[in-house]
Amino acid sequence: MTRVLAVGVAIFLGGYLLLTSTVTLHDTMWTFDVKRILELCLFPLIFAIVLFKPKLRAAFALQLGRVPRWLITVWLALLGLGVVSSGHNATSTMSLAYSLAEVSLLGLCLLAVLAVAACRHVAGTAFDQVAIALLAMVVLAVGMQELLGVFAALSLGLEFHPRIALLHFSWPRFYNQVQTWSMPVIAALPLLFPGRPLAKIFCGAALALGWYVVIATGARGTAVGIAVALLAAVIILPGIRKALIGWQLFGLIAALAIYGLMVVAHQQLVVYSVSNAQEQPKSPSSEAEPARPTSNAAAIQALGESTGQFAEPLTG
Repeated sequence: MTRVLAVGVAIFLGGYLLLTSTVTLHDTMWTFDVKRILELCLFPLIFAIVLFKPKLRAAFALQLGRVPRWLITVWLALLGLGVVSSGHNATSTMSLAYSLAEVSLLGLCLLAVLAVAACRHVAGTAFDQVAIALLAMVVLAVGMQELLGVFAALSLGLEFHPRIALLHFSWPRFYNQVQTWSMPVIAALPLLFPGRPLAKIFCGAALALGWYVVIATGARGTAVGIAVALLAAVIILPGIRKALIGWQLFGLIAALAIYGLMVVAHQQLVVYSVSNAQEQPKSPSSEAEPARPTSNAAAIQALGESTGQFAEPLTG
């Protein structure tokens, strides 16, 4: 029962990330606010699970005991500084409440790290299998959404702008930050499920689409972060360095191929659009009034209402 609860924490965290990365949970609330509300609901659940079982409580105390005292002092000082800064810079009662809520959320994140580490200590490999499989699902689902957006936009003669895509994030860089720490560990998926071809296919597809999003959004910092994490893994884990490097190289090469195909398709559509515009006879009304750009209404109807923010008419 204790191991099941510990693995349940991985399911809750992975499910939260998968849900908030691929689904619009509220039509009127800002994406950032929805995620924060869900986090405030998720943290008490994690802490309740850890406190429910004596074995998990002991594992939590063990993880807390491993933290150096000087680091705890620094954490407390930073939290105190956050509270003082919130009060000093508050312009209204509401702004003070928001600032204190953010400081509290950061404090909960620190405690949640220890709680998750305790669950990993108890559940072992089963925790890793569930957590990394769900991370791969997140990367695969988001990458598939981006590719579908590109296909739909190009089929309608519109240009897809990946740098302002990723509709379920307030800004693409927020998802790139998730990729910075999730992409390196996804390469371990075949190692956690040895002898299962489906795990290799799943891993390869997730890394290919993940690297595609990195390239399409121009996330240079994310690419550097993944490279540094991979270098650290190669040094710390020499026994699996070939597998980690091999899978990342496979994903990068596949992503470059996908991105290249998207660029070629885009250029072909630009040429086709220009040639069609030149072949169409001009009417008197068209000479008097400049041609208006193609409306985004068709793209909005096909891709969803929010897609109109990153689809524009193709131009030569």
